[in-house]
Amino acid sequence: MSTTRQRWSDLAEELGLTFKPGVRGMLESKLADRIARQQGQDPDQLAAVMNNGLLMAVLEKVFLGVAIGNYRDYELYVYRNNRSNSSTPSASYSVHVQLFFPEPAELGLSIYRERFWSKVGKFLGAQDIQSGNAELDPLVMIKAQDEGRARRMMEEPDLQLALLDLFRHSDDFEVDDNGIEHRTHGTQFLKAHVVRDLADRMVDAAEAIRPVLCI
Repeated sequence: MSTTRQRWSDLAEELGLTFKPGVRGMLESKLADRIARQQGQDPDQLAAVMNNGLLMAVLEKVFLGVAIGNYRDYELYVYRNNRSNSSTPSASYSVHVQLFFPEPAELGLSIYRERFWSKVGKFLGAQDIQSGNAELDPLVMIKAQDEGRARRMMEEPDLQLALLDLFRHSDDFEVDDNGIEHRTHGTQFLKAHVVRDLADRMVDAAEAIRPVLCI
């Protein structure tokens, strides 16, 4: 095992997770569908990738791997991603911490930090569901296909407080139907105490989200 993979394996062990080197662990998990959609690819093509022996052999060497396991009764994934950028190679790396809900919300939900272009989008009429919380509403963008149900959900005080704690800590969280993700850009590795802090915040938020998903 390479030095880099050994470092990630040690990280996984410290977090109580299992490190699966190469790409197969990711492709065989629910994480594969999410990554494919994020990159604008068809998730159904993943089966063809796995059946291509030559391509899999290349990907096994190129893809670092993923740490997978149970964290406080939630499924947690930690992995490094790399988008090709020859001009600034170090900046193209990011470390992702992904926590999955036990069951998808099925709201078409997307909650993320409001930024400059988000404000422009709102001015031009983009959807942004309001919670009625004067601190939370200017902090995040809230979108959903099932707007009525999402609006009722966002009125819950415990959920508002959980989201405030999440997005005050970092601009790089995102909540959707499947769970909560955090991306740390411009780095290839996170220490265990950093991952643990992010994961604990995600679990605390998930515990506030789960009871209101049936509203």
